[in-house]
Amino acid sequence: MTRLQAALEDYITIRRTMGFKFEDSAKLLSGFVAQLEHDGSQVITSVAAVAWATAAGGHPNWWGKRLSMVRGFARYLQSLDSMRSRRRACSRLVPAAPRRISIARTTSPG
Repeated sequence: MTRLQAALEDYITIRRTMGFKFEDSAKLLSGFVAQLEHDGSQVITSVAAVAWATAAGGHPNWWGKRLSMVRGFARYLQSLDSMRSRRRACSRLVPAAPRRISIARTTSPG
């Protein structure tokens, strides 16, 4: 399972836990992720989303619904990425191992 597929499974689980049936959307988003992977991409781009949404034909309202699904998933992925980058940034605030500080001792004349 790829990173995108795993993230989509988590996203679907979260949406269903929140009370949404999320059946049709799950199938459509699975198709979108499959298309991305077929194209060799691991990221969602506007170009890829619009191409996928409009490839099905139909009315522009339908394209908008498909794009809305992708936007929700993309926001979810973005939140995961921002949490990871925050964790990495915070881990560098304090050194992992304590460093010794040498203090030169002076002797008092005596």
